[in-house]
Amino acid sequence: MTPRDLSLLGAAMALVALGGIALFAQDTHAEELIPDGAEPAAEAAGSPATDPDEVPPPAGDVVPATGSVTVGTTGTADAAASRKETAGWTHGIVKGDIQLAVSILDKIESISVSVAEARNPVTNGKFVPAFHRVVPVQRGRGTPTFEITGIPFSEYPYVIAVHSPGLNGSERRVTIDATTAYYDDILLSITPGAPLSILVRDQDNGAFPGIDVRLMPIGDPAGRPGQQGTADAFGSVVFDCVLRGEYQVFATSGAQSLIEPHTITVQPGARSFGPKVQGQSHTLLVSRGVPVRIAVHDRAGYGIADAKVVATKTDQIRLCMRELTTDLGGFADFAHLQPGVWQFSVTRQGCALWDCQRTLKSGQDPITIDVTLVPAR
Repeated sequence: MTPRDLSLLGAAMALVALGGIALFAQDTHAEELIPDGAEPAAEAAGSPATDPDEVPPPAGDVVPATGSVTVGTTGTADAAASRKETAGWTHGIVKGDIQLAVSILDKIESISVSVAEARNPVTNGKFVPAFHRVVPVQRGRGTPTFEITGIPFSEYPYVIAVHSPGLNGSERRVTIDATTAYYDDILLSITPGAPLSILVRDQDNGAFPGIDVRLMPIGDPAGRPGQQGTADAFGSVVFDCVLRGEYQVFATSGAQSLIEPHTITVQPGARSFGPKVQGQSHTLLVSRGVPVRIAVHDRAGYGIADAKVVATKTDQIRLCMRELTTDLGGFADFAHLQPGVWQFSVTRQGCALWDCQRTLKSGQDPITIDVTLVPAR
């Protein structure tokens, strides 16, 4: 080997040694081995790898180009309104879904959603009709949806309610004005009516059978049917399906009112366990009274029909009055008059007024009061 070849070999060995020293001086690192034929996710998609210090946005959120975050559809009504640009609007829009209980799917005849302005239509002595609109909801596969547009801005709230004949519909109050003009998260529901038991009891907490019980709906929701039934041998009246809301309860016997009507509230039907709707009950206290017969006749003893008989309880502040008309035999029967002082008056056209006062005691036997009407002078 010539001196020139030795010089070249030494220089090459020196370069190799320097490269090894530089390699071991750097930090070592490990890489994940990728199976043959596979590519890294970021590189395969043609996008750069994600910075490990960068926190990705929550799933479902939208990140606009400006960098601000818009909340998804599960946000509140105020957040929902902020998602849509409503500047310059003079009317609002409401959208939403209607949940249906499985037990009422075969009972639904139709569905509608109404929006009504919650205010008195008379303002400063002038009649200004409140806004009210009803839109039908078409049923299809999946959850029914609705949309109502053209709702004018108002300082009063709006009531959004769902209706279905014979079923309970929920409602929601919203404010529609320049700041909150758009809602797309309204959630309403349709549920079944509830079984209601009325237990008729006397002053000794005993069953009081044969009493006619009537429920008359008052207030909202409108369109609810009334209910009527008669107490059985156990003093119970069962109504299979009563819609939510307030009702006035009347108890009568032979068309005579036995108590002052009072108000009860029926809650929406709810299921506790299984498919059956949880029942509700109310106890109705009807004191057993004294049967009183008024026998009206003339001087010859013949019964006088169509005479008006009024019984007024005079030993209480609240007015309690019962009114009957005599039959063809001249009789008027008060089946249950409560203990106390009663004023009886009998009138008929062409005859003089007759009246008297009686004190009735609890548990006393039935009484008959004879009344002789004479011609008026």
